[in-house]
Amino acid sequence: MVPNPYPGKFIVLEGVDGSGKTTQTELLVNHIRNDGLAVLKTKEPTADGIFGKLVRFIYTCESRYGGLPTELEKCINAPTYQLIREMSEEAAQRRLKEFEDIAVELKQANHNRLPRLLQLGMTFDGHDHMVREIIPALGQGINVISDRWRFSTPAYAAADGMRWRDFWILQEEILKGTLIKPDLVLFLEIPVRVGLERSLAKQGGRTEYFDTAERMDKIQKAYRDLFFGLSLESLLVQKLDGTPSPEIVHNQIWRMTEPLLT
Repeated sequence: MVPNPYPGKFIVLEGVDGSGKTTQTELLVNHIRNDGLAVLKTKEPTADGIFGKLVRFIYTCESRYGGLPTELEKCINAPTYQLIREMSEEAAQRRLKEFEDIAVELKQANHNRLPRLLQLGMTFDGHDHMVREIIPALGQGINVISDRWRFSTPAYAAADGMRWRDFWILQEEILKGTLIKPDLVLFLEIPVRVGLERSLAKQGGRTEYFDTAERMDKIQKAYRDLFFGLSLESLLVQKLDGTPSPEIVHNQIWRMTEPLLT
């Protein structure tokens, strides 16, 4: 990761689904804005990027296979995809070729490498997000608060039994100088059972791909290993219990965040 060279501060919230990231992101952004500071609220996967749209389709669709060929065509045939390909360095181009090869397999109803394509899509969405939105905002002195960031991709890869370390290396390979180190990472941790209950309630009882106790347990363990088992270049990570009331958690977050912003 590259130290943040920009005037804006970069703060990331991470954790399993249902840990309270979205609520705490909203509360933190409002607090910063009410203090008269410039702030951008953002989220990964993105809602408007070509890779973000594909990723969201894959993990939120109850029947992931039915409409997948159409969604893959939309992504790969988009002008933005072609632009990304043209501007990518050799290492990223190799990964785009891998993405396209898996897409061909999926169109032929061979779904064995769908988890790999999902994580590649998340990584390229993250690269697009940095270049298109986060870095320009930081450069203008705007504080950026992101509901999920690049740590989610390796953590969620673990849910499908893949080695999360491989996907951290993959991100370094693709993002290179755009992999900017956050000034602060807020890691919200909760019991898996609580996270599942919250997620299902939020989704009206509908189950998404990662909504199983086994997958969420693997994800949370990968987060712990990633944040506390590796030396990520002096990365500042604060772990918080996400089970208390939103107000209590926010007060803890604000005490950690305010010194960075003043």
